[in-house]
Amino acid sequence: MSAWRCVQSSGKSYTFVGLAHEQALFSQSAVGKLIRFTPHPGDEIPVLQHHQRVGVVDPLWQPRDGNPEACFAIFEPGSEMLTFHRVPYDHFTAAEKVRRAGLPEDWPNKN
Repeated sequence: MSAWRCVQSSGKSYTFVGLAHEQALFSQSAVGKLIRFTPHPGDEIPVLQHHQRVGVVDPLWQPRDGNPEACFAIFEPGSEMLTFHRVPYDHFTAAEKVRRAGLPEDWPNKN
């Protein structure tokens, strides 16, 4: 997974990436296996410095996990806690604005 290469390259305990359109938290097991955790909104997740982790903290718009609510995450470095959030927004109006702007139906994934 490319997000995990980010954390390996950074050498930091935690790395945050976006634009994957699906929230997740990845860590590495003691045997080197990549473990994926799918967060529930509002759960506080400890991301302690003695483990390397990468948080996919999607942008506010266009989630692709079947839930149309906007998503974001807040990291508190003092307590080393990460909290993922979801909030409702008028995605029908947002989609209509994209259509009126003349963007392709599969934007932003169109090559």
